[in-house]
Amino acid sequence: MSALRVLVERLLLFLLLLSRLSLVAFGLFLLGATFALGGFLKAEGSAPAVQSAWQWIQLTGGLCLAIGIILFVLRNWIPIPRAGLAGSSRPRWVYAMAVCLGAQAALALVASQPILSLWQDAIPALQQAGVFQPAASNTSMSGVVLAPVVAVMFVPIVESAAALSQLVGPILLLLLFLTKSRAFPRSFVLAALLEAGLVAVAFVATNAFAVMAERLLALTATNAGNTPPELHQALAGLRRIQAVIGPTARTLGWLVLPVVLWIPAFVFSRQVEPAFSAGSFDLPRATERPSAGHGQAA
Repeated sequence: MSALRVLVERLLLFLLLLSRLSLVAFGLFLLGATFALGGFLKAEGSAPAVQSAWQWIQLTGGLCLAIGIILFVLRNWIPIPRAGLAGSSRPRWVYAMAVCLGAQAALALVASQPILSLWQDAIPALQQAGVFQPAASNTSMSGVVLAPVVAVMFVPIVESAAALSQLVGPILLLLLFLTKSRAFPRSFVLAALLEAGLVAVAFVATNAFAVMAERLLALTATNAGNTPPELHQALAGLRRIQAVIGPTARTLGWLVLPVVLWIPAFVFSRQVEPAFSAGSFDLPRATERPSAGHGQAA
């Protein structure tokens, strides 16, 4: 059990670090790109729908950056859990929380089926269209070719990451819970906030996609007789994506809500720290002075 606990602790620590770095890097990239091209769109007199979608994309970048920074702050400077009460027993409510984690993982597996089905259809279609051939050839134009594909599939990518976090995160947390790991309380708070952040990004990106897709579908509807077959296939793909991403984002939002509601208990309860005391490895925590009569964790 000791070896399992250390392995899961280090794996979860690595995944949380990778997630924070990815959110900050992507947020900076998206903000830089949208601000750089935003002036050009206004100067060219772009349609209001395009400018509205551009603002949603900017909001997506800002949200990614904010979530990443918040996770870094919580990781290094906020004492989680608080210094515990000496001799206190494990609170009973943590077992209800464990049930929530197990239910979330099971329901996330079911909720991810539509997005998984979308990828199973999209990847063969892109391969058949020869989209991945320039990327495989490592030519200078490979990034240019793949950029529109990444833009169209951005929301499914975000929702896939959100679904994966709600599937893998609870399983790793349950292993730490069963081994009474010191890393569990802070890992729970960080993982719950990460899941909520990814769902929020998915909601914002879904709105941006909806604005652009509705504008494109409206334009092509007025010229339906002159639309080439390739564009018809692309529009069918857009409708398929739009039909999947909205319901999936809402389902993931409902799944993360019960887990997020447990965060205040882990942040403020003094019964949490004594309940999870196994192992010497721990996520670094800010120093908190214990009040009189309260013990300070090692």
